[in-house]
Amino acid sequence: MRFRLLATAALVAAVCLGVGIGWLLWGNGSGQSTDGEAEAQVPTPTASSSSTPTGEPPTPAPKTTPQPGSLISIAFGLEQIWNIETGTETRGGIAAIYQCSLKDANSNDCIWQAMRQHGGSRDAFDFYKLTGGFLQDLQGEGIVKLGRIAYPFRANEIFQPILLGGDPPVIRVESPDMHGAVEHDPGFSIMQAQHPNLLFWGSSPTLESATVAPDGSQSFIFRYRLLDGCHACAVLGYARIEYDFFPDGRQAAEPKFLNIVENPN
Repeated sequence: MRFRLLATAALVAAVCLGVGIGWLLWGNGSGQSTDGEAEAQVPTPTASSSSTPTGEPPTPAPKTTPQPGSLISIAFGLEQIWNIETGTETRGGIAAIYQCSLKDANSNDCIWQAMRQHGGSRDAFDFYKLTGGFLQDLQGEGIVKLGRIAYPFRANEIFQPILLGGDPPVIRVESPDMHGAVEHDPGFSIMQAQHPNLLFWGSSPTLESATVAPDGSQSFIFRYRLLDGCHACAVLGYARIEYDFFPDGRQAAEPKFLNIVENPN
């Protein structure tokens, strides 16, 4: 009898000791959050919990070879012309677009409505959105074409030559950054000695030549006026500037100043 009492007492003592140790560990933070609130312990997902069927290895992602990106290309054609100079349908259209204010956030909508009502195509309107002007003419046999653009909102110098279709797709030949090269040329200095007000006028150059070589490379040479002091003054000579292109239409280099020629008139 005494033996059974002692065994029972030992068993109770062991249980109490185990409960006490567990309570001590819980109170020291192993099962309690730092702010006094219980936190749910989410088990870390294992491979066995994935969507891959048991016993089957996951299918590796296919290896792909990076493909070269395609260059953005812009095509130009006769469908983009909206001629404000000689087009019978666009004469009234010019009066209509003059009613559109370029300062208005909806000016493009206004211009599109005017163009559409006077024979303008969506392509012609897209050209306007790209360049701010209206294509009047397009000619040439190579990749790069010579265009003529109109800016009717200007007070003067409305019509300008422009090079289209190469890389870059739009090259405005108006007002190139050539003042330094032109004004340091000996021919300019000689002419300036006789005309102290001589100035290089970058707007409205005239095309001297456009050539396409057998390999497809192209060259455009423009003549820029040298004026006797003002826009409306006498033309004393010309500065010749060349634009070159590789056979694929890429511009070969920056515009190149060639020389100065006197006005024979």
